[in-house]
Amino acid sequence: MIALNQINRRRFLQGVLVLSFFIICNIIVVAFKANHNMSSDLLMFYRSAHAILAGTNIYQPVLVKPLHHYAVQHPTIQQLWQQSNSANLNMPSFYFLISPLALLSYRTAYWVWGIMSLLLAALSVWIINRTELLEHYPYKKLALYILMFACFPLLANILLGQVGTIISCGVIASWYLCRRGFFVTAGLVLGLLATIKLFIGLFFIYFIFCRQWRMVAAMIISFLLIFICTLPLVGQHAYLIYFANLHGVHWFQGNWNGSLFGYLTRLFGGRYPYSVWSLPLLKNIIYVGIWLLLSWKIFQYAKQQQTPPTMKHAKPLDKLMMFDLGYAFCVVAMLFLSPLGWVYYFPVLLLPLAMIWHYTDQFNGNYKIRYAIIVVVFLATLPSTIIYSAKLGSTLYSLTAASSYFYALLILILIFFYLPKSVNENKGVILQRENKITLMCLALALLPSMLSIIANAFVAVVS
Repeated sequence: MIALNQINRRRFLQGVLVLSFFIICNIIVVAFKANHNMSSDLLMFYRSAHAILAGTNIYQPVLVKPLHHYAVQHPTIQQLWQQSNSANLNMPSFYFLISPLALLSYRTAYWVWGIMSLLLAALSVWIINRTELLEHYPYKKLALYILMFACFPLLANILLGQVGTIISCGVIASWYLCRRGFFVTAGLVLGLLATIKLFIGLFFIYFIFCRQWRMVAAMIISFLLIFICTLPLVGQHAYLIYFANLHGVHWFQGNWNGSLFGYLTRLFGGRYPYSVWSLPLLKNIIYVGIWLLLSWKIFQYAKQQQTPPTMKHAKPLDKLMMFDLGYAFCVVAMLFLSPLGWVYYFPVLLLPLAMIWHYTDQFNGNYKIRYAIIVVVFLATLPSTIIYSAKLGSTLYSLTAASSYFYALLILILIFFYLPKSVNENKGVILQRENKITLMCLALALLPSMLSIIANAFVAVVS
């Protein structure tokens, strides 16, 4: 027994060393990007934050490359938008929230943003680990940290200076608050997130289906308060430009877009070039049909627990489970149904992955879903260079490697359609010991992502 404890302690320490290594790698990447003053999405955020304090146009295009790269010698604002893949798609209220960054130098702002992203990633995992999802599995809790810090979506978030970890931490924190019975606070958090990205609004629909009216009201109040605070600073015109920018997006086919709309655009095109077929009507029919289907599934989850159960009042486990699965399904569906479900939002998928792993612990020797999760981890963390529609190349590449993030979300959607029935069929089964082959396959699935992070850190050190 003593020898076994020593082996377990040694393995745990090895896991801590692996985690520390990848945290350091991510910090090195942050330092490289900050010290070299390289272009990124954060540069665009930073300029817009400056503009909101100065009272100028927050949607002024940012030159992310020298002028001689553009098709004309003296491009107009409209020509810059047309030739750029970096149109500003964040709501004006987002720049109101991050306006303190404008008081810093860009280098310092990048440091603050990068370290904040890493801290929020750690906080997301810590919140999940505070619940009973992995209560009896200390090594799985450590593995969840490794999965977060060794995954390509987190690296993509840091490289671009994006908001993925903010969305992830906020969504996971809101779920935790719901479980503790703090529905109003959870609603305020989700309303705040909706001022950053509108796809958070899917939770608004879910909690209406749940008839959780206090939470719905809190979401509305939070959203409106931030809107009211922002409007005098930017004016109505800024919101009109924002919605015009949304209509002007022309890179749905990009390989980092894992959404259903992005995949259908790669297939059927429409007004977007470089698709396999030009069948825009069929694309719209399929998209609307799947929207309705997933909305029906969200309603089914909500119907089985009209008000989210709380640990405080010791509601039945079945209702708690259905709330967990319904919330996790919304997490996946919001990325799947959003027109732009970029890979840097994928850190939030850690929540549905942990839930599925927890609830399939009760399966008697059934590892089908576990192996499906391994495939999801491989596809969702597969490193790639961002490629926009004009450069996707062959049809085979467009529908295979360029769509790996879409297939990861699709498999998760299918699992959530299958999972409630499977859990009910295996209810009461004694927990099985973890299959070592399953864990080994999970580590191998994450290997390409690990190598990508190591390679980026190495390049940063030698540059």
